[in-house]
Amino acid sequence: MKKLLAVLFLAALVAGGAFAQLPPMSAGGGVILDMSFGNGVKNGHLGYKSQNQNVSFGGFAFFDITYAEVSIDFAYGSTTNSPLLGSNVETKGNVMQLGISALGKYPIEIGSFTLFPLVGVEYNMVLSGKFHNYKKDIPNTKAMDFSQFGILAGAGVNYPIMRNLYIRGEVLVNIRFASKFNKDYADIVDGKTTLGFGPRVKVGVGYSF
Repeated sequence: MKKLLAVLFLAALVAGGAFAQLPPMSAGGGVILDMSFGNGVKNGHLGYKSQNQNVSFGGFAFFDITYAEVSIDFAYGSTTNSPLLGSNVETKGNVMQLGISALGKYPIEIGSFTLFPLVGVEYNMVLSGKFHNYKKDIPNTKAMDFSQFGILAGAGVNYPIMRNLYIRGEVLVNIRFASKFNKDYADIVDGKTTLGFGPRVKVGVGYSF
């Protein structure tokens, strides 16, 4: 975990440090909707495929240094999990998550708007949750085992409402890699993990220093 946070921090520094002139800087926060579909395990020989879906809603805070954005969010996720091998029961659960992201951005002025493409990395850390039959069928399962590393790409826009105050909106595509849980389960069923995809929408207010 410490290594991952260091990578995210360095990614933000590299993205911003590429432009030595730096400032202006800003910070703010808002609400976030994040959806992930498709993560799971498959085994073609057995004709088996599991999927995990996670729809999350929460709040976020960000710090912006013109060509880079670092963000942290806290969200509640509603999960749907397809059955484990040998089971016909689909279960629903919930998780509390802490997300950390570092994105490179390139602002483009269009009239009173500022449009900026975004690309970067993200870590979604599951802090707690209810996993129903998973903990019973796979002993020693921990909440952190469902945490995931991902890649984000998309665009955002800033719209000024006062001299130093603006509304920010972002729409990104989230590609999430397999969690430790899915990697371990893939080993059990001699299968392969699958990627997760989904949109991430953020709306908030920022203040320029």
